[in-house]
Amino acid sequence: MKNAIFFLFFLVFTIQVNSQTANSYYDSGAIKLKNKQYAEAIKDFTKCLEISPYFYEANIARGQCYHAIGKQKEAMDDFNKGLEKRKDYPQGFYYRGKLYMDQKKYKEAIADFTKVIELRQYFYDAYVDRAFSYLEIKQPLLALKDMDKAISIERKDPVLIMKRGMIWASMDSSKLAFVDFSAAIEMKSDFGEAYFQRGLILEQTKRWQVASEDYSNAIKHGIQTREIYERRALMYENTKKWNEAKADYDHLIINIGLKDGRLYNSRGICNMELGDYVLAVKDFNSVLSRDRENEDAIILRANCNIAMGKGTTALNDYNRILNINPKNALALQSRGILYFEQKKYDMALEDLNKAIKINPTATAYFYRGAIKDMKKDSKGACADIGAAAEMGHEEAQKLKDKICR
Repeated sequence: MKNAIFFLFFLVFTIQVNSQTANSYYDSGAIKLKNKQYAEAIKDFTKCLEISPYFYEANIARGQCYHAIGKQKEAMDDFNKGLEKRKDYPQGFYYRGKLYMDQKKYKEAIADFTKVIELRQYFYDAYVDRAFSYLEIKQPLLALKDMDKAISIERKDPVLIMKRGMIWASMDSSKLAFVDFSAAIEMKSDFGEAYFQRGLILEQTKRWQVASEDYSNAIKHGIQTREIYERRALMYENTKKWNEAKADYDHLIINIGLKDGRLYNSRGICNMELGDYVLAVKDFNSVLSRDRENEDAIILRANCNIAMGKGTTALNDYNRILNINPKNALALQSRGILYFEQKKYDMALEDLNKAIKINPTATAYFYRGAIKDMKKDSKGACADIGAAAEMGHEEAQKLKDKICR
């Protein structure tokens, strides 16, 4: 009898000690998971499970770690094992749903988030993630319904208000999106992401100035991506703030170290507009060192050389483009104008005829009309100058009555 009592006492004591040890490993792992020390956290959760194999929370927490470091198979295995041990654990379904989202298995994700909501009605993160899963399968009305529910649970959360705005934006409801982004900013004046999202709406509606202001606020409050600097630079270009646009491209190229041909091309255009043709040519050369047949960079460099009085150098570039692409209408038009300035009228006429056939512009009509006027082709000159005037060419509008008298 005494032996039986001793054995029972020993068994209970051992279970308690093991339980305490398992809990201590779990608690240690939870702290490391929170601090994003995923490899160390995995070791603690593994020790916990070795001591107490039915510790389902450890499976789910270890699965979170695996998910965070990109080991999706191991994460899924842990989530499934945890849910086998306890079939009504909402966090298990929630984190497995998040993994399904990353795997683009949105229907499976929706099923898991739905299970979370059945188990815990006010688990608002599940409503939010189910909303974005619904968006991915083109069910925006269900997405809005879920986001409205999440907001009804957590009314004072500006993040939820902003996310609902993102859903409105995905449905092309820019006015409602703008209202939500503005409400989020009113609730949290340093909410960088909300400024960025509102800036996108303002950009889409061609309110360039205020869009640039929102992008500036987003940058001020922590959104430091390439995209936002490029977008702000574009807003500055649209409002002809070339120095400001150039500063953004300088930041990306010099401070961030992005050696991208597209950025050099954009900065080159800013330098052109600022009249710094030498720097502009350097930028276009940087583009062409990465892409020898970039037609836009070649023609822009040629135009800079024209502005600096280097007609022969420009002509070489126009010829180079037309060797690459004989149907480049802008190169044909530009070379035609250069020939016109050099008084090579027949060559100019040939290029302008080809350019107009491919892409008729007011400028091409104007110069062709001028050549025809010099050649005493009054009917042809009148037709071309008239066409240029109708397309908005100011000089043609002034000359039309004189040419067509």
